[in-house]
Amino acid sequence: MNQKEVFYVRHAKSSWDSPNLTDLERPLNERGHWAAKKMASFLKEKHQFKEFVLISSPAVRAYSTASYFAKELGHSKNDIKIVEELYYGDELDYIKCLKNIPVHIDTVLVFGHNPTIETLVAQFEQPYNGLAPTCSVFHVQLNKDIWNAEKFTDFTLKNYYFPKLVLNR
Repeated sequence: MNQKEVFYVRHAKSSWDSPNLTDLERPLNERGHWAAKKMASFLKEKHQFKEFVLISSPAVRAYSTASYFAKELGHSKNDIKIVEELYYGDELDYIKCLKNIPVHIDTVLVFGHNPTIETLVAQFEQPYNGLAPTCSVFHVQLNKDIWNAEKFTDFTLKNYYFPKLVLNR
């Protein structure tokens, strides 16, 4: 059985400097760019990524965060799959977005938003019931050997990483 893993990533810190932008258009701020780059590098050092898929909310801040991870892990930002429901939907949409992943893929990185990510990881086996800071990463194992999860208990939280806990400034 090939172990299936998901890394749920909350987007990095966004900018509020341009009040004329819609919520979807808000970019990362300086700290967000720094954290996304550093967390991508940290994750690459910590885990082995063979064949994987990147999925992101359409929001600029989530897609920009995903782009840093894609680059660090040797992919193009054009490889990032945009899933509208990661912005507009709920916790179950963060599970449903895994449905059509090819069976040979063992790892998926999903880039999304709070409070959805906090609510999601609080419902897994071995749940996390705290805050999910910007650019936090939740490492989750799927308790099946194919991408057909349907409920929260199909996942076990293995670990989590927060920028302030793992990165030295």
